[in-house]
Amino acid sequence: AEWTPFEGVDVPAAVNAVADSFRQVLVDSGKNLVTTVEADVSIPSQEKFLYEMINILVDNAVKYCDDGGTVAVTLRRRKKGKGAVFAVANTYVGGETADYTRFFERFYRGDTSHNSKKSGYGIGLSMAEEFAKILRGKLQVSYRDRMITFTVTF
Repeated sequence: AEWTPFEGVDVPAAVNAVADSFRQVLVDSGKNLVTTVEADVSIPSQEKFLYEMINILVDNAVKYCDDGGTVAVTLRRRKKGKGAVFAVANTYVGGETADYTRFFERFYRGDTSHNSKKSGYGIGLSMAEEFAKILRGKLQVSYRDRMITFTVTF
């Protein structure tokens, strides 16, 4: 992707727009969407990369969310200093045994039982990680209380 200068992007609007675009899919499949988006969060950004990154992470969460589970999308200011934290979490009971060190490898698929049906974490996550870097953020994955969470810290 060619380099474009950072611009003022309405980050909360971008997060809400992407989350809303998946709302019906989740409702139709009996899953929940919870969004917690602080209104006055701003980070120097590039709209195209920001939207792509948010879209990959939310799409991923929707795809891998357990039946009857929840996808949670959060945007908040950092507690200290400037910057923001964007996170997407989904219910994923099978996540306790996953190898999170490999999630961002281009073609890694942790859950082999889903290989034929789903496209896998793999390439999307490695792209999301690239977009996060371009946006001067850091993408990390964690697992707690049956939820897998992808967090980008700016």
